[in-house]
Amino acid sequence: MNINNIHVELPKIVGDGTEFFLQATPPASVACAAHVHKAVELLYVKKGSYTVLLDGVEYEIEKGDLVLFCSNAIHHVFTKNLPENEYYVIKISPAFFLQFSTQEEGAEYVMRFAINRKGSKNIWKQEELEGTPLFYALKSLITEHECNKYASQVAIKLKIMELLVEILRSDSSAVERAPHTQAAALIYNTMVYVRNHFAEDMDERELAH
Repeated sequence: MNINNIHVELPKIVGDGTEFFLQATPPASVACAAHVHKAVELLYVKKGSYTVLLDGVEYEIEKGDLVLFCSNAIHHVFTKNLPENEYYVIKISPAFFLQFSTQEEGAEYVMRFAINRKGSKNIWKQEELEGTPLFYALKSLITEHECNKYASQVAIKLKIMELLVEILRSDSSAVERAPHTQAAALIYNTMVYVRNHFAEDMDERELAH
């Protein structure tokens, strides 16, 4: 697919709104306009350099850098002046964890990705990524994507899960802040309810229930 000289390869859909693809964008252009969505999104730069606006904060990212956009975070991406600019995009449903754990346990993990909290890590530079379990999980995912072997969709789904686990483990502040699993499930379910009924006149007693 090619829109205004932006080339997006056909995404690999691995279920429940989770997809993986490579995007190439010309220099000095908009890679993606400001937008927000409920999916968690990861960008990993293969070539070039970009300016990223995340909830109003500007970051400069280059080859080998990883960016995390939490669910509902406003983000905007521009290419800089290098001739070749490509990044991998991983879009993940916030409920992805619930496929691999109980609802209460999964909700605790989802909270790390559902809200862009102050102090949470969103940018990993190449020099801090290389040689870490997070780096190897990412490289393994890309290799599986590119080799396109039999049952690759299943393998990609598992490797995305591995990547998310490594993000959780690498973020010590998230571990320290992690709420009790039951409390996390209640908070997450309330967030889902509000998102699904935001246009209605919600009653505080109903929300409390």
